[in-house]
Amino acid sequence: MKRQQPGFWPLYPFVVAALPVVHFYLGNFRMLEPGDGARILVAYLGLTALALALGRMVWGQTHRAALVVTPVLLVFFKGDALGPAACLALLAAAIFAGFWLKRKTISARAITLPLNMAALVFLALPLARIGWAEIRNSAPVALRHPAEEAPQLHWNTDQGPPPDVYYLLIDGLGQPEQLAREYPLTDQVLRQALSRRGFQVLERSRSSYGQTALSVASTLNLDHLQNLLQIPDPSNSDRRILGTMIGNSLAVSALRQVGYQVASFPSGYPITRLKAPDHRWQPKLNPSFVEYYVLDDGLLPLLLKGLGRGPSGLSHALRRHRLEFIWDQLPAARAGLDDSQPLFVFAHILAPHPPFVFDRSGKPTNPPVKFGFADGSHWRDAHGADAQQYKAQYSDQFAYVMRRLGEAVDGILAHSPRPPVIIIQGDHGPGAALDWENAATSDHQERFGIFNAWLLPPDIAASLAEDETAVNTFGILFERVFAAEWESRPSRQWFSTSSQPYEFSAVGP
Repeated sequence: MKRQQPGFWPLYPFVVAALPVVHFYLGNFRMLEPGDGARILVAYLGLTALALALGRMVWGQTHRAALVVTPVLLVFFKGDALGPAACLALLAAAIFAGFWLKRKTISARAITLPLNMAALVFLALPLARIGWAEIRNSAPVALRHPAEEAPQLHWNTDQGPPPDVYYLLIDGLGQPEQLAREYPLTDQVLRQALSRRGFQVLERSRSSYGQTALSVASTLNLDHLQNLLQIPDPSNSDRRILGTMIGNSLAVSALRQVGYQVASFPSGYPITRLKAPDHRWQPKLNPSFVEYYVLDDGLLPLLLKGLGRGPSGLSHALRRHRLEFIWDQLPAARAGLDDSQPLFVFAHILAPHPPFVFDRSGKPTNPPVKFGFADGSHWRDAHGADAQQYKAQYSDQFAYVMRRLGEAVDGILAHSPRPPVIIIQGDHGPGAALDWENAATSDHQERFGIFNAWLLPPDIAASLAEDETAVNTFGILFERVFAAEWESRPSRQWFSTSSQPYEFSAVGP
């Protein structure tokens, strides 16, 4: 009796499923954590296993099923990235293989090993590049530990519980004075939605940095990054340390020491999420940063374009859903808490920053380009548009954001057991005239000017400087509300490019 040769399990369909996630990591691992793509990776591997199981029922053997379903999976996972011609060729190959294998009673075991080996090489190459980059990495490191360096806050319990603190970080929300000069926005849209609710809107506030990760890490740690980081190689682009500083910030550590619980409304941007908040509010459908981009390389955008629609209709709908969820649920942040329990709420609202998914009335937009969080010159390159088109779409989304913020504030005040502190602040301004790789051709007044509005309880209300800098936000809060000792940081601005975020050059006055 002839002895049967051992076979090899067809791994190559699973490698095809993993490659989109791995390739995204290759280009973006310096801002991601290892688990950021786990959910979509598991989903893609599960779909592959299901396709193989169904294929085995049709072709009677897993090896034969793998030959047929792998081209189909490749179209499903990378359809838009491959383009219509390549997708049609792959589907034709799958159909041909399917009919041929159905008619021929042959085994496909012999071809499995070389296909496995080829697939593993394609997988190993990007993984090796990531590993080598990590070995050679000279990323910045933090000079301080939040728990050790957090300011000492004081609260007299005879006054009752301390106020809730809401820090609403509105991505790309620009300075009112600057926007009034350059954008089609009226005073009613810029200021009145909040000023009539008792907010002091600062007219000339600025951020120290023009990038979200840099700005937020500085603000939540009460200092300029040059004092917070050791930067052995300014050309390094690794932003993960900024995510660590935001996730475990001095500001949150200080508030926890006086009994605050922490609620987070994450945006999906990986660097601005808090580590282990007591309460995390997000919708059930909450794609991660990785998932948005990986899904947008798949088959659905290609099908939508074939139907004459924008390629990222689903992604934009999910963005709108997340933003609306935050505005709707902010008033419920205290749900389940005793009235005496103080709460710190950090919400990162990724708008009016692109993508521009709302018009001025809040209706959906349908851009003819793929989904992306790109801003400034990256946005203009992707859209083939100019600064005026950017300003028009930004202004529309700005107007809707301000309306929804006003409604959210009304809800917060209605559900608060005592007057809260509410800080509504931009991390940087818009990017109509931002050139990501050239400081000389960028408008720094536009990019560094931020919206900054404060609502303080009547018994601690005090005027704030109109040109206050974001780095001093929590120092001011801790000094005036919690009698903390704090030294104001000077108003300075530094530009850095997208590719070299730690290569700082001083700009502005």
